[in-house]
Amino acid sequence: MSEAEAAQLMLRAVRRADDFYTPPPGEPVDAWDLVPPAERVIRFMENLTQRTWPRPGPDVVGQVIARIDAGRWVAQCPTCSSAQVVAPADPRMWCVDCQPDTWLGVRFPENPEAAEATVADRPVSERFWWADDDSEAWNKPPASPPPEPTEKMRRVLEQQDSRPPEPPAEEPAEEGGA
Repeated sequence: MSEAEAAQLMLRAVRRADDFYTPPPGEPVDAWDLVPPAERVIRFMENLTQRTWPRPGPDVVGQVIARIDAGRWVAQCPTCSSAQVVAPADPRMWCVDCQPDTWLGVRFPENPEAAEATVADRPVSERFWWADDDSEAWNKPPASPPPEPTEKMRRVLEQQDSRPPEPPAEEPAEEGGA
């Protein structure tokens, strides 16, 4: 990795698998440069757990939608809802929790950099972006404000507001009192 590429990664507003899953301390920063971004999560988990992990076959099945979540491109497993950091350069995901036999395809927007630019000036904890048709994201805000209440609903709400408060329920008297 050249110094210019390293500097560009440092300036990136949204992290991707290729700059999120990195070699452990003590290994050269470019040690995983030949590992495709989607496969780096496996290397990362092997280093973390100190054991060999299974590898999916070459097939890519299905598709999930990538989103920006707290400053990272992520995709969510449709089976267990676990999320992985993903990269537009390698639009695949392998769930380290389910460990399926195949890769899952990941759909990014046509211009990931444009999506990143929409969140770049926010604090990392507020860098969120969702595709318009992403209905699976648990934290996606509603597409539009809730509709205005109808006239009938307004009358019902006004009636509820004008009612006197109900008195508290009386507790039954204790038997065998002194």
